[in-house]
Amino acid sequence: MVLSTLGALILWFGWYGFNGGSVGSLANGGAQTLGRSMITTTLSAASGGLAVYGVETYITGVRDLPPLLNGLLAGLVSITGSADIVETWAAIIIGLVGAVIYSCGSRIVVAKLLDDPLDAFALHGLCGFWGIMAVGIFAKGPDPDPVGLFYGGVSQLGVQLLGALVIAMWSSGTSYVCFYLIDFCVGLRVPLKDEKVRLDEERSDS
Repeated sequence: MVLSTLGALILWFGWYGFNGGSVGSLANGGAQTLGRSMITTTLSAASGGLAVYGVETYITGVRDLPPLLNGLLAGLVSITGSADIVETWAAIIIGLVGAVIYSCGSRIVVAKLLDDPLDAFALHGLCGFWGIMAVGIFAKGPDPDPVGLFYGGVSQLGVQLLGALVIAMWSSGTSYVCFYLIDFCVGLRVPLKDEKVRLDEERSDS
């Protein structure tokens, strides 16, 4: 848990460079955009972390750290596409919705017995899709920046949906080819007996 927490905090800190660095320049209003990106990134991450922690504590009755950490990441992923073009209140909503999407997605993956121990699909897949769509809902100009549905920009939502579908198709197609080739050449999984023993113990014994 110590290493997991440290990793999540390092990711959170690095996300400021990720979102803020996308501004590219501090000239011509870049400093103001950078500041907005930092604030919205913080608010979305915090709201996402607290929301997932609260939901999981209510459902399971157990106060645990992983839900808080995954909620932080859900908020960060959700705000990445719109950090520089949304208001602070919208950043909080984006983080909260991302938290709900992550919680539901994670439970669906477990219920379907899919092998995703890092919750990558729920965090980066579903929250990433939501982050793309959030631009089409909450983006607030000024021109030439996009204008979201909340401010009357209906067309931008369609643009975001098209982009999300193209990304999903490209990622799924290339991933399938890569994983198929890996499975054909060396295999994707370790033997079942190693899985049952646990990889750490199997490696240490060998």
